[in-house]
Amino acid sequence: MLRPTSIALLVLAGTALAQVPPTHISPKSATSGLGNANNNIPFSWTPTGYQQVHSLASFSSTSPVPFTKMSLRMGSGFTNRPGFQIDVELAVANSTNDSNAASAVFNLNEVPGSRVTVFTRKGLNLVAVPNNDWVVTFPFDNFFIYTGQTHLSWSAAVYGNTNGNAFFVYPLDAWWKIGQSSRTGSFAGCSSAAGGTRAASQSVSTVNLRPGGVANFTGNSYVPAGGLPALMAIGGSSTNYGGLPLPYDMSGIGATGCSVTNDILLTLAGVTNANANGDVVIPLAVPANPALSGVIFYTQFYFLQSGANPLGLFTSNGQTNTVGTDPLVTRIFVGNPSATSGTLDTGFGMAVGFN
Repeated sequence: MLRPTSIALLVLAGTALAQVPPTHISPKSATSGLGNANNNIPFSWTPTGYQQVHSLASFSSTSPVPFTKMSLRMGSGFTNRPGFQIDVELAVANSTNDSNAASAVFNLNEVPGSRVTVFTRKGLNLVAVPNNDWVVTFPFDNFFIYTGQTHLSWSAAVYGNTNGNAFFVYPLDAWWKIGQSSRTGSFAGCSSAAGGTRAASQSVSTVNLRPGGVANFTGNSYVPAGGLPALMAIGGSSTNYGGLPLPYDMSGIGATGCSVTNDILLTLAGVTNANANGDVVIPLAVPANPALSGVIFYTQFYFLQSGANPLGLFTSNGQTNTVGTDPLVTRIFVGNPSATSGTLDTGFGMAVGFN
């Protein structure tokens, strides 16, 4: 059963007090924009036990200060979502582990004796928020002394909600260490005149486009017969190739409608499969070096086929790829607010602000 809620708690979001930006934000990238994900767990989920572990390096400030509230915000593209009252309790502790060493066992992510129940169990309204300000706020009943010298964990036990303890859509800003990818420029690829069904394309599995991951790049020739030699060209520029401005229109050399979209520093080879897409999958191992986080590189697929055009070569669209940045935040969650351990989701967590 949900517990009584004070008038102050019923108007948490949208109050003038909550408009003051947090002084300590994690991950620190959240100080300059919204994340690349969103999260309904645990606050708009079914009853849940939840914990986030934040590396010390994830914070925008490590100045010692008493934390008196925790704030969150709506995720990118989500505002004015109707909420419900939740029955919740929060605790904060210094952590023995950084985010990448976090344990699936909740209390192993807490320095013994450091845990403070900062928000005692009560009902709290999640109200509709018209923007992405830090206004989804938990005012603490007991402050937590942040020393700025250790990693941090906070946990939530959500016992129910006034939506019949069922899930509702209230997505909060979150960060995930996956990479990002988008088409380079306006060139959409060209097709083969020898059996091609559409313009060639490419895509990448961004979940593993991160330091230590193996990202699968897929080139689609759309020549269903398969058997075509394919090259994935990797480069560092989409504007210049040895003094040649990019994109370069290949019509003048026999590949009408085809373009070069990036320079070529490295090529990886494969052969297309016999299927509707005439595809080829080329894995790219990203070294496990944190310095590669945020690095941008460019890719394009070249397909070789006699008769495709006078040059015997056609190309996919270009692609701009960004190696994922580890937010240095990890979540652990389980569908039982009284559980002592849960599922570990390393490199994923909600953006939070303390002050």
